Amino acid sequence: MKSSTLRYAVAILACLSITGIISAATTISTNIDTGGNLSVTGGTTLTGAVAATGAVTLGDAATDVILSTGIFQASSTALFGGAVTTYANSTFGDAATDISLFTGRLHASSTALLSFPVSFYDSLTFASTTATTTVSFTSTGINFDSNTFVLDPNSNRIGILTATPAYSFEVNGTASSSNLIAGVSLGVASSSPSTTFGVAGSGYFSTGLGVGILNTTAGSILANVSVGVASSSPYVALGVTGTTTSSAGMVIGAGGTALNQVLSGTCTYNPAAAITGSTTLSTNCTSATGVRNGDRVYVTPRTLETHLIMTSASSTATDDVIQVSVYNTGVIGAITPTSATWTWMAIR
Repeated sequence: MKSSTLRYAVAILACLSITGIISAATTISTNIDTGGNLSVTGGTTLTGAVAATGAVTLGDAATDVILSTGIFQASSTALFGGAVTTYANSTFGDAATDISLFTGRLHASSTALLSFPVSFYDSLTFASTTATTTVSFTSTGINFDSNTFVLDPNSNRIGILTATPAYSFEVNGTASSSNLIAGVSLGVASSSPSTTFGVAGSGYFSTGLGVGILNTTAGSILANVSVGVASSSPYVALGVTGTTTSSAGMVIGAGGTALNQVLSGTCTYNPAAAITGSTTLSTNCTSATGVRNGDRVYVTPRTLETHLIMTSASSTATDDVIQVSVYNTGVIGAITPTSATWTWMAIR
């Protein structure tokens, strides 16, 4: 009878130990094999390796803490269904060929240091409390914030506000630069300027245009108000400060004749002959330096006797000579003009 009672008590104590009613520490030195659940409600220290051939659940609430003071190692795939927080350095992979794949979001609350090379697929988002930047990775290149900045490595092109830049660098919109330097040529509305600066259409400069040498072989230059040459404030339509020449001539007024050159100077009038009343004497005004045959000549007599009138002046076949004609009105008879210096202007 006593033996049966003792065996019954031992069985009860064994059951209580397995179900956790007995809370004292228990050391099991041999393997445990159970076909059911193994539940531990207190602290558990495992000094050796733990191998689980099935699913293992650690914790049953969001506030549970799973602490590993050593190395947590997964020889194949480790799946985390919830959040994973690391408070120290974390190493993913031990070789350059290892791949760490995040199908969801990789979030760093402070600084994330990535050792290159790093490969990003689809898109990469940088966010703060005030702004968000999304970088998309596609087969055509890298796109920052929906065409704000596009890098196309296939065609070696960069686009601003355009997803398909047609040139090495294209800006779809207004661009501003304190200094713009073009290596060979700069085209405005022209992809292939034939000159250093080419404009397909019209150009407008609101605050002035400085030109060292202006050369145009076609088209026209239009100034709506005024043009100043060596003058910043011309008070006429074309203001020139200094000497100007034109090899092709200058036309004044619609339908006018081109003027190639305008000259002026003085000549010596000395007919040394009397002009009878009501007659005209044609003679030469000499030393008119620069006058050539065919020039249109205008002469102004500085001094001429009373009742004498200069009626005409013209260039001659002889260089530097102007032919002038003087008429005597016949009021007082014959008059002999004295030698005088007259002023002339010639238009060629």
